[in-house]
Amino acid sequence: MNNQKIDALKSMYAAAKSKVAIYDQTVTLLWTNDEAMFSSVKNDSFYTPEVKSFGHAGKAGLSEIKEECTAFMTVGGLDFSVLVKPIFKETALDGFVVETCDFYDYLLKTNTSYNYIAIRKYISLARETASSVAFTEDQICQELEVTEQYDLADKTKQLLNPVYKLLASVANLEELMRYVDGKFNTTTFCLSSYTENALYPVRSKLAFDAVTLNCEIEKDIYVRADAGRYFVVLLNLITNAIMYNISEKKVITVRVSSNGDNAIISVTDNGIGLSETARRRMNIAFAMSDLTKPNESLGFEILKLFCRQFSASFSYMTKEDEGTTISLQIPKTKPREVFKVPRPEYPFSRYSPVDIYLHKAKI
Repeated sequence: MNNQKIDALKSMYAAAKSKVAIYDQTVTLLWTNDEAMFSSVKNDSFYTPEVKSFGHAGKAGLSEIKEECTAFMTVGGLDFSVLVKPIFKETALDGFVVETCDFYDYLLKTNTSYNYIAIRKYISLARETASSVAFTEDQICQELEVTEQYDLADKTKQLLNPVYKLLASVANLEELMRYVDGKFNTTTFCLSSYTENALYPVRSKLAFDAVTLNCEIEKDIYVRADAGRYFVVLLNLITNAIMYNISEKKVITVRVSSNGDNAIISVTDNGIGLSETARRRMNIAFAMSDLTKPNESLGFEILKLFCRQFSASFSYMTKEDEGTTISLQIPKTKPREVFKVPRPEYPFSRYSPVDIYLHKAKI
């Protein structure tokens, strides 16, 4: 690749918000706007997953990619979704441009393909299997307690926690798929009443685990959004607040207030705060690592998608060893279309969203 072409590509991507790298045909790095990310990337760091009949066969290596496509790039044990653009000189391969992209955008590009259908099948299979394991373990616990084998019952209960964390991770992926499919039930509803009703069973369940959930809710605040999607965002934030809290007396405070034309929902904890590493992970969609480790993912992808869909925004304030506040800002609306407050979605099942997400928070 000659210098003129490299300079033209550099000027094209110099102001890009995404992370970009330019490679020659031998996969030698020529230029990047993020040296820390791409300096350790090699040819075999790239793969293009092609899912066929629940098998996983993908092309390995950047040099094997001959046409523009979305792929995955492994950096430090994490998989990032990237857009790969091969550059040709006449008919010969001359190099590559690699640009990071949002995992949501990756799914949008593939939601009509067989890959996307297979991904959904994988997620469904994982949920059904994990639910079956959780149900069986719960039955064993009950039998052990009846026969007064309490030590074995306690050990069996400990096995339930990683299963529920897996279910919560699957629930997040299913939530992501709903955004990709464009399935929303957008209504005008009273945010104040809905939040208060939604948190009632959450508060009851947390009380058994010695977690105090305080609610400070300003009355009669209305927004236009999908109440079910908002509920999942709220559960994610509460779950994070518990997971990043090692205090003997865990205290979570949810506030709903108004500020001008916006409604503000904030979740505050008295935990360990967000470290520099954790803050960097806020921009990673779904880190494909050990799902049973509580600090592998912050669950902000669902929050960011909610903001994108409903013209909302979020911010955070944190102090290490003191706690964190995550604030969601949604435009207010007038209550003219409201007939009643939507009821929070609580499936009559042991594996309702409340159960799944709050079990994920147990360490």
